[in-house]
Amino acid sequence: MTSRNSDEVLEKNQVQPSGDEVSETDPEVELATKIADQQDADVILYNGATYRHGADMLIAKCAARRRRKNVLLILVTQGGEADAAYRIARWLQNNYDRIALYVSGYCKSAGTLIATGAHDLIMSDYGELGPLDVQMSKRDELSESQSGLAVQDTLTTLQHHALESFVGILLEIKRGSRGAVSLKMATEIATSMTTGLFAPIYGQIDPLHVGESTRAMNITQEYGERLLESGGNMSSGALGQIISGYPSHGFVIDREEASQLFDSVNIPTREQDLLAKALGIRALLPVSQDDLDLPILEFLSPEPQDSEDTAEESQITGGGNEESADTPQHAATGTAQDADPQPAENGSHQEQDVEALRIAPDNQAGRGDP
Repeated sequence: MTSRNSDEVLEKNQVQPSGDEVSETDPEVELATKIADQQDADVILYNGATYRHGADMLIAKCAARRRRKNVLLILVTQGGEADAAYRIARWLQNNYDRIALYVSGYCKSAGTLIATGAHDLIMSDYGELGPLDVQMSKRDELSESQSGLAVQDTLTTLQHHALESFVGILLEIKRGSRGAVSLKMATEIATSMTTGLFAPIYGQIDPLHVGESTRAMNITQEYGERLLESGGNMSSGALGQIISGYPSHGFVIDREEASQLFDSVNIPTREQDLLAKALGIRALLPVSQDDLDLPILEFLSPEPQDSEDTAEESQITGGGNEESADTPQHAATGTAQDADPQPAENGSHQEQDVEALRIAPDNQAGRGDP
């Protein structure tokens, strides 16, 4: 996508502030705060590839702050490593009660693996997931990749055509000879001809590469099964479908298609939709932050207030009330002493002064103690 097209998409998806609904200064924070309060959830934006450094960034940033019970993860990614995607989903499962994954735009490959670990899936009209077939580097190529299913599909196709050729040759020999050639002889001829046709093709297949692709697909299956144990938003059959049931890695899984795979698929709420529009291009397409391919990772909602801080503030406020309540008592005592027509002895005044000095620091210390 050219920069001009990106700017046009960004301009179209900007939110126009209206009344009290969106702050003119920072609509993202205001909307995210409202969502956080409604769902008791941290609102996080992750935009970029899912590699190890991205997983480390998310885990470190989440662990360094106070968290709410739940999390709403806005995920925009072109995919990446299955290992990193699994770490992200697993950590969120272990540290939040519920995970809601908001697919507001492009979320492919490893992003779909993270989706299998979520309890709820939210998809906008722009949202799209993709199949979970693992991408492997092509032989003798520097930067090109191919689906792990390509090898499996190649073997299946060759097997089908080889069997079809063998049966066709066999029947043709029997039919053409009008019984003059025995079944045994016809079978031997068909076998020899089929082997001659397909042996050169099978000879180009690397058994090690076949094993690598099978192992890679099994890794994805195992990661998905483990995430489903906690997420529970998809059946094992649906997981198998999303791994190997689609014809291409770029196949679009929109909200309607996703509803046939996941149990809980919802449209965004009004606030969620406005937040995605406020984020603009960051909620639609993966945006490279720099040459290191680091993801954009932001906590959109503010850090929740700690309960201990709240209790301390309440205690301090209560101490101030006690101080104001003590003041009238001293004032009333002073008034009564001033109104006493009998002069007090010097010794009595000194004792009262010493007693007042002894009591005052204790009261002040009591008022300042949290």
